[in-house]
Amino acid sequence: MLISLLMKIEYYWGPSDVQIIEPQQLEVNEARTQAMYHRRVALIKFLIEEGRMDDSEVDKMLSENVAPACFVKGAPREVVSLLQPHMPQDINQWTEIIRSDVRELLGHSKQQMGELPPGRRTAKEIDVVQRAHDIRMDERRDIVADALGKLVRKINQVIFDRWDQTQVAQVVGVDGAKYWVEYDKKNIAGEYDIKVDVESMTPMTKAAKKRDILQVIQAVGKNPRANIDVLMRMLLREYEWMDAMSVLPEAVETQQQPMGAQDWMGQQQGLMNNPSQLAERAQGNAQLMGNVL
Repeated sequence: MLISLLMKIEYYWGPSDVQIIEPQQLEVNEARTQAMYHRRVALIKFLIEEGRMDDSEVDKMLSENVAPACFVKGAPREVVSLLQPHMPQDINQWTEIIRSDVRELLGHSKQQMGELPPGRRTAKEIDVVQRAHDIRMDERRDIVADALGKLVRKINQVIFDRWDQTQVAQVVGVDGAKYWVEYDKKNIAGEYDIKVDVESMTPMTKAAKKRDILQVIQAVGKNPRANIDVLMRMLLREYEWMDAMSVLPEAVETQQQPMGAQDWMGQQQGLMNNPSQLAERAQGNAQLMGNVL
């Protein structure tokens, strides 16, 4: 059940940054709580000798009126004593030190947090900081991608070991057309190289990929030796929010049942051995894809 669920998931996420900085966040909470208690203790307080000042005079001293006249029974300095407020000088620095540790853990500077560093900075200096930040982020993405790739390779071997039924899937042939193919683990079992596209979640990457792939298709679409199917598969992967495979033409409109894997591979090899027929079919499919997209 777990394997089936993993195979249906298209996006995987590594540990959240919140999990990494949880100890620092708890320390920030503690520092903030201590600062709150210190502020409460540091509020101005008066010590009044009992019986030397009437309650009404105390109320006048604590009221919001400016410069009230309060009368005491005896020398004022002997009746009332003021507790001077005090706050530790470093209490507010604790939180900033912890935040600095968090930024170092995550690889974010104040600039990435939306705050410019103090003092005058040139565009070149800001650009150097940004490039260093991008390098750190790329390294983190690569670590997650490597771990995910190793995990999926192990899951694949478990699937091949426990697979006991045939499956049917639509695949794209060398001519850019769709075929229904029946297969089992003997046809596809093996050790596969897994590549995780970590750049697919970065801003504008998908738009740039689509634009570049379409330009390549337009440039080599009329070349009879070009395998447009490779470019088509690359392009269709960028449309994860829709069933872009549905725009490909059916290979055989009257096909009543799936082809066997061996038969399909033989048919595809026959197309590859006939360059003129392959070029004609691939060019027609590429033109149809271009009109749709």
